[in-house]
Amino acid sequence: RYLSGNLVDQTLAEERAKAGDHEAALRLLYRAGLLRMGERGLIAVNPGTTSAEVADQIESPVFDRLWSDFDSVAYGDATAGPDDVERTKSEWSSVLERDSS
Repeated sequence: RYLSGNLVDQTLAEERAKAGDHEAALRLLYRAGLLRMGERGLIAVNPGTTSAEVADQIESPVFDRLWSDFDSVAYGDATAGPDDVERTKSEWSSVLERDSS
């Protein structure tokens, strides 16, 4: 049975969030969102695709916030909590709904 990368990442994100590892959940949700956009043909995603390149492709202020939050957690000193995970899920839904219409 085929499981898309985004479904695997979303499932892992839920598990990490329940375990209290909100930073890992945020990173997994970000990757899942990019994979969903790629699978829908909304963006071109390759292993070296940067967030800046995605931002240029979709021109979305909501994506810009997602990217900023991801970078702050993944590469900076920021931490994430349950509210950040929930906001990230909601914002990805907004980005995907906007770009699927």
